[in-house]
Amino acid sequence: MYEVTYDRAKNRIYIKLEGTMSLDEADGYNEAVKKAADQAQPGFTICIDGAKAAPFSPEVDAKCAESRNYLVKKGVKDTATVVDSAILKMHVARTLKEIGGNVFGSKEEADKYLDSL
Repeated sequence: MYEVTYDRAKNRIYIKLEGTMSLDEADGYNEAVKKAADQAQPGFTICIDGAKAAPFSPEVDAKCAESRNYLVKKGVKDTATVVDSAILKMHVARTLKEIGGNVFGSKEEADKYLDSL
């Protein structure tokens, strides 16, 4: 399950991920991320709540690289990801290195970091 929203006041995309993403879901996810990025101004930030998410399979990760590349083209400034396991921390560091791999234990900490930029 995923949810993607854009906060115009903060110029921030919020992404919530839960469970395991399928290949079919990845297509919809990419489109939702691109739509949010199209609303954002260059220099936007991203807060990803992945505390209840499973690491992406290699196939899903490869498909989601499309949206990560799009975010870079649209001018993402930094990313903060909320995770609660060592496995997810390693996954985030590996998959999000091109858009910022900052990891936090809570959404409040992640937002505080992004607000400070």
